[in-house]
This record gives sequence, structure tokens and C-alpha cells, in this order.
Amino acid sequence: MDKIRIHTIYTYKSHPQEVATVPVDPNISEKNLIRKLTEGMTASERSDLVKISTNQLLNANQNPIGYLLERNGKYYFGEL
Repeated sequence: MDKIRIHTIYTYKSHPQEVATVPVDPNISEKNLIRKLTEGMTASERSDLVKISTNQLLNANQNPIGYLLERNGKYYFGEL
């Protein structure tokens, strides 16, 4: 099964946004997706994180991850 590429924008309180593309298994749980999207961050970056915005980059034969559609691809971690 092909991985889904998740285009991700990280928004922080005190430093510029960062952009990444993260390949994930299409059956990944929401909890594991958040872990995967934040696994390379330092403790300081995690505490500074306010939002993760995602967009699913799908092949023609792939279905989108449903919970990302329901959340409009956004996760909030603090006040904006």
C-alpha cells in the first residue's frame, strides 16, 4: 500500500513557520500521526508549537484519511 504524503505547516509562537512533507501509512491512527509529525522536534519546539496544518497529497488510487478531513487538517496546541 502506497504511503500518503502529508504536506505540513508548523506554526510557532516565537519563530517562523516551518514546512515539511511527511509520508505516512494510510491506516495510521490519529495519535500516531501526531507523534510522527512531531517526532523530530526538540522539547523547546514542542512547547512553542501552536498549530499544525496539513494537506494530504494523494495518488489517484488513494482515499484521504477521514479524521484529517473532519478536522480540516488542523491541530491546535496553544493560543494563537
